[in-house]
Amino acid sequence: MTLHQLRIFWAVAHANSFTKASKLLGLAQPSLSQQISKLEKDVGAQLFNRDRNQMNLTDAGGFLLRKAELILSSVEEATVGLKEFSEGSRGVIAVGALSSIARNLVPNAVHRLAKIFPDVELDIHETPPAEALDLLYGRRLNIAMLATDSIASSSSSFHQTPIATDPYVL
Repeated sequence: MTLHQLRIFWAVAHANSFTKASKLLGLAQPSLSQQISKLEKDVGAQLFNRDRNQMNLTDAGGFLLRKAELILSSVEEATVGLKEFSEGSRGVIAVGALSSIARNLVPNAVHRLAKIFPDVELDIHETPPAEALDLLYGRRLNIAMLATDSIASSSSSFHQTPIATDPYVL
């Protein structure tokens, strides 16, 4: 089963006829008929009840239509998303933080960022400071939120910006 076959199947299922679907897709009617026959052979089930004037889905065809719509929708979403990545309007930022920071500071930051940049996803990693530094060096994190007295403060390889103060309490 190919995406091409699923697109043809979807069009025929919605048009209820090879003629209408062939016009919709801009493909020859015999080609559509052959693709549907091949698809039925590949899946081992009849997908349409064929009548002179109309085609109706079988139960197997109805099942495949629901799955095809999910698949085709996912493919379209992936295509749009990848186009946005190539245009620079979508992205993923990998953030490393201690568990306490991830629980207390990150949720508010994620909410605010989503409002400003809805097409940017945050990939949050709860990680100890030493591991976060290794992930930064390995370019598997874009940002790490660490305490100034952590191992990362001794590293001058990265730009450091204070974002909050946390007084110690005994």
